[in-house]
Amino acid sequence: MCLPENIHNIKIQQYGKQLCKINISYTNKKRKNVNAELMTKYSKDRVNVEVPKLKYCDNSQDVIVFKGLPIISRKNTNIKSGDKTFRICNNEMFTTGKLNEDRSIVDIISKDDEKIKFSIPIKLFTIYFNPSYCVTVHKSQGATFSEPFTIHEFNKFDSRLKYVAISRAQNVNQLNFK
Repeated sequence: MCLPENIHNIKIQQYGKQLCKINISYTNKKRKNVNAELMTKYSKDRVNVEVPKLKYCDNSQDVIVFKGLPIISRKNTNIKSGDKTFRICNNEMFTTGKLNEDRSIVDIISKDDEKIKFSIPIKLFTIYFNPSYCVTVHKSQGATFSEPFTIHEFNKFDSRLKYVAISRAQNVNQLNFK
């Protein structure tokens, strides 16, 4: 099914319709809406801090930071944490760890090895990261998902982007469409 020549045969009505913790969208508007909905849902009853969006970037959004928030890096950069410098790459995936007592610093955990990679001041969070409950189809390229995920705005994708979105799945039974 996940072959480019089969994309036009996809009948999204045959798949699930649930909203998952992993989502792919076409537009940044939809990405931000899904992220906001899921941050609100999963931050309830957790220690959290709200960080305002960047005023100069339309793709930035207000973020509720809490332990376990999936995030994606916004740019290639070096981040100094303690006496070490860490290199992060654009679109690299992480998860937030715990916030310190006064909620001014958050741990950033590698998605690959689940170890604390570095800590950053919360005031810098939106400069380096976006929430990643939902990412655009362009940012999803190269990712493989082993759990269910939802594809939003599928009718807006051209056949190449439909292939990119669907081929993130290890199994077609993981697909949901909204």
